[in-house]
Amino acid sequence: MAKEKTKPEKDQVEGEKKKKVSSKLNAQVFSMPNKYRHGKEPAVVVPKKKEVTKQVVQPVAPPRPVPKQTGKPPAKKSKTKKSLIIAGVVMIFAVSLSSYLLLRSKQKQPSATDDVKVVKTEPVIPKTETPKPKPKPVEDEVPKDDSTSASPFVKQIVPGKDSDSDGLTDVEEQLIYNTNPSLPDSDKDGFLDGNEVYHRYNPAGTAPVTLLGSNLVLQKDTDHFSILYPSKWTVGDSTKDVNTNFPKSILFNAPSGEQIRLMISNGSTSVDTLMQEWKNTLDNKVVLETDSKVGFKLYINSDKLRSFLVLNGVAITFEYDTGNKTAVDYLQTYQMMINSIQKIDKLEEETVNPEPEESNE
Repeated sequence: MAKEKTKPEKDQVEGEKKKKVSSKLNAQVFSMPNKYRHGKEPAVVVPKKKEVTKQVVQPVAPPRPVPKQTGKPPAKKSKTKKSLIIAGVVMIFAVSLSSYLLLRSKQKQPSATDDVKVVKTEPVIPKTETPKPKPKPVEDEVPKDDSTSASPFVKQIVPGKDSDSDGLTDVEEQLIYNTNPSLPDSDKDGFLDGNEVYHRYNPAGTAPVTLLGSNLVLQKDTDHFSILYPSKWTVGDSTKDVNTNFPKSILFNAPSGEQIRLMISNGSTSVDTLMQEWKNTLDNKVVLETDSKVGFKLYINSDKLRSFLVLNGVAITFEYDTGNKTAVDYLQTYQMMINSIQKIDKLEEETVNPEPEESNE
């Protein structure tokens, strides 16, 4: 049988139950047990709740991952920095080496003004002097015949077309002398057409037919000389300032635009002075000295387009101007005009002349 509990035990059990109930009901605790209450209601004491302050715990940073060991050496320093250091070292070394070599070369080769005598330890080897070559004799310069050289004009001048190579261009044969550009000897007398014109003969007729007798050319008379020119050309005179050395000029104009200009001095200035002035105007200083067919002293520039003739103290300059053209189509006619100049006081009518020489100047 179960033993009955005494009253104090019952009170104790009841108090424990109430404690459990009070713990569920917000932890209300009775301050006096039942046996001491004497019928009074127990005072309920509610304990104060403790204020709990929340502590903010900062998260701990995760540990850094340990790099895997790949067996490679640690990263090298910047290549740019290393290259700059190497370049600096090389530059310093180069400057030092060049300074050392320069100083040493100066020490080995003392100047002639130094008073210190340098004693050579090396054996002195006598030098054998090589014989100097004998100077070559100076030969007289022969002016070259270069008809295609630079002309006194700005444009580049070229020779006119000569299909049969007879000394006359096709333009001269067709427009002045009425010859065949395809036949070198139109009259079949054994002389080239250009050679006959050079000596003032008609290339289309047998000797002694001259250019003047065939009316292929006309004669222009001045105060000092006469000159022949093509009959199809025109003549113009122009007078310059009397104070110049060449106050008088004559212009022979071709229908195609070319012009041959004569400048005549007044005789007050010496021929040597005039010739030097004429040479100073030339682009090419090479001048050929010769005689005209009549026997006057003649100077011809290497391009054959400028000439200087001396006639009894009077100087005459000749200039061939191609105008807007670049081809020299009247070169043989220009030379014929120079060779036709004669003194006016000794001028005689042309008679039977000897046959032209075998020349094609």
